[in-house]
Amino acid sequence: MSPTPFLLLLLLFLFATFAASYTKIGVQGLAPHANITLPGHASIKDGTAVILTHGLGVGWALYSRPLRFLNPPPVPLPPVPASPS
Repeated sequence: MSPTPFLLLLLLFLFATFAASYTKIGVQGLAPHANITLPGHASIKDGTAVILTHGLGVGWALYSRPLRFLNPPPVPLPPVPASPS
Protein backbone atom coordinates (compact mmCIF):
# COMPACT_ATOMS: atom_id res chain seq x y z
CA MET A 1 0.00 0.00 0.00
CA SER A 2 1.62 3.26 -1.14
CA PRO A 3 1.08 6.62 0.59
CA THR A 4 -1.21 9.06 -1.15
CA PRO A 5 0.17 12.23 -2.78
CA PHE A 6 -1.73 14.31 -0.19
CA LEU A 7 0.08 12.55 2.66
CA LEU A 8 3.44 13.10 0.96
CA LEU A 9 2.70 16.81 0.48
CA LEU A 10 1.63 17.09 4.12
CA LEU A 11 4.85 15.47 5.32
CA LEU A 12 6.92 17.73 3.04
CA PHE A 13 5.12 20.82 4.38
CA LEU A 14 5.66 19.75 8.01
CA PHE A 15 9.34 19.06 7.38
CA ALA A 16 9.81 22.45 5.70
CA THR A 17 8.00 24.18 8.57
CA PHE A 18 10.20 22.60 11.24
CA ALA A 19 13.37 23.13 9.18
CA ALA A 20 12.63 26.86 9.03
CA SER A 21 12.00 27.19 12.76
CA TYR A 22 14.23 29.08 15.12
CA THR A 23 14.97 29.23 18.82
CA LYS A 24 15.27 32.42 20.86
CA ILE A 25 17.19 32.62 24.12
CA GLY A 26 16.91 35.76 26.25
CA VAL A 27 20.30 37.19 27.19
CA GLN A 28 19.26 40.46 28.87
CA GLY A 29 20.77 39.42 32.23
CA LEU A 30 24.26 38.92 30.81
CA ALA A 31 26.99 41.51 31.07
CA PRO A 32 27.82 43.32 27.81
CA HIS A 33 31.36 41.90 27.91
CA ALA A 34 30.12 38.32 28.58
CA ASN A 35 32.02 35.60 26.76
CA ILE A 36 29.33 34.31 24.38
CA THR A 37 30.40 32.42 21.27
CA LEU A 38 27.86 32.35 18.42
CA PRO A 39 29.16 29.97 15.75
CA GLY A 40 27.17 29.19 12.64
CA HIS A 41 24.16 31.37 11.81
CA ALA A 42 23.40 32.40 15.41
CA SER A 43 23.17 36.09 16.28
CA ILE A 44 22.00 38.44 19.02
CA LYS A 45 19.17 40.80 18.04
CA ASP A 46 17.36 43.06 20.51
CA GLY A 47 18.93 41.29 23.51
CA THR A 48 17.88 37.84 22.28
CA ALA A 49 20.12 35.11 20.92
CA VAL A 50 18.55 33.85 17.69
CA ILE A 51 19.60 30.38 16.58
CA LEU A 52 18.38 29.92 13.01
CA THR A 53 17.76 26.57 11.38
CA HIS A 54 17.02 27.32 7.72
CA GLY A 55 18.10 24.24 5.79
CA LEU A 56 21.89 24.65 5.72
CA GLY A 57 22.07 27.58 8.15
CA VAL A 58 22.51 26.14 11.63
CA GLY A 59 23.73 28.07 14.64
CA TRP A 60 24.28 27.56 18.35
CA ALA A 61 25.35 29.61 21.36
CA LEU A 62 28.13 28.76 23.79
CA TYR A 63 28.67 30.49 27.13
CA SER A 64 31.46 29.89 29.61
CA ARG A 65 29.09 29.41 32.58
CA PRO A 66 25.65 27.75 32.92
CA LEU A 67 22.63 29.96 32.25
CA ARG A 68 19.50 29.90 34.37
CA PHE A 69 16.32 29.94 32.28
CA LEU A 70 13.22 31.21 34.05
CA ASN A 71 9.62 30.44 33.22
CA PRO A 72 7.20 33.39 33.33
CA PRO A 73 5.18 33.55 36.57
CA PRO A 74 1.89 31.63 36.43
CA VAL A 75 -1.34 33.55 35.97
CA PRO A 76 -3.19 33.59 39.33
CA LEU A 77 -6.53 31.79 39.39
CA PRO A 78 -9.64 33.60 40.64
CA PRO A 79 -10.66 32.75 44.24
CA VAL A 80 -13.12 29.90 44.67
CA PRO A 81 -15.74 30.21 47.44
CA ALA A 82 -15.33 27.69 50.27
CA SER A 83 -19.05 26.96 50.47
CA PRO A 84 -21.71 26.84 47.77
CA SER A 85 -23.96 29.85 47.71
